[in-house]
Amino acid sequence: MTIPQRRNDRRVTLTDIAQACHLAPSTVSRALHDPGRVNSHTYERIVRAAQELGYHDDFGASSTPSFIRGTVALVVPSLTNPVTLDLIRGCHARVQSLGYLFMLVSTDESSEQEASWISELSGTVDGMILASPRLSDEELRHKGANTPIVVVNRELEGMSSVIADTSSAMKQALRYLASLGHQEIAYVHGPSDSRLDRARYRAVMNEAADLPGVSVKELGPYRPSLVAGEAAADALAISGVTGVMFFDDLLALGAMRRFAHIGMRVPEDISVIGCDDCFAAQMVQPQLTTVSASADELGRSAAQMLVTQLGSANIEPQSQCLPAQLAIRHSTAGAAT
Repeated sequence: MTIPQRRNDRRVTLTDIAQACHLAPSTVSRALHDPGRVNSHTYERIVRAAQELGYHDDFGASSTPSFIRGTVALVVPSLTNPVTLDLIRGCHARVQSLGYLFMLVSTDESSEQEASWISELSGTVDGMILASPRLSDEELRHKGANTPIVVVNRELEGMSSVIADTSSAMKQALRYLASLGHQEIAYVHGPSDSRLDRARYRAVMNEAADLPGVSVKELGPYRPSLVAGEAAADALAISGVTGVMFFDDLLALGAMRRFAHIGMRVPEDISVIGCDDCFAAQMVQPQLTTVSASADELGRSAAQMLVTQLGSANIEPQSQCLPAQLAIRHSTAGAAT
């Protein structure tokens, strides 16, 4: 993907107003978001600069803020994964309700595109939310030096983050399969550069070490898609496992489709567990047992955290961990004997 050149007539941001007033962007944000938090002289300077620079109200409704307070960009790895749509919906709803414009960017599962987009957006938008970023810690810190960032589904020292505790729930999922009598179990990896995948796999293997008789095979990596899930199903069909845990629901759903085509019954012949609990998990037959974490709430929490960061000077990085749990449905059963 070619990154578009920044236009000279781009929309005015809080950073532009701050530079014109020789103030911090956080002070400008406070003035436009909550005028009572700054003195009247500073407020008048900011409003005058905003008007002169053309910082207009595009909401068009009397019940909304007098100014657009800035722009927040959400950078996601893909637009084809159903769980991403839940994250987008939650983030967009909270960003808009707080008076910010919302920008959406997809990196198409590419670390190179991720790096390019973050560089392009830095200094153009007022803040960014990065969903499951693939860049190294050092690269993210460097790119986030000039623009506030909140990271979703990854913990990073010195940066604000919101995660769902899917690793603990994956341990629960493995224990559940073991309780059903499954001993030969597979874990199907997501993308090779996904830190989230590595964290989930590490949790599964740590739990397996405490379960006598349980052996976990690994397959992959696979890029999350239905087609990749079908490819994984072909490998699973000759692997000898009776239960399988997938990096995400999309891979699991693709595998279930392929199992049906080749005559492997779910859950009679093989038990299947996904992760993320996307909306499609309950639309298939049998309904998918999966690790349930609210991507909508992840998006809302990340947006709230970022806007709080934009409106406060010298705020310390924050971290929030949302709960996740195993949602037991009909794609799992006792191991075949």
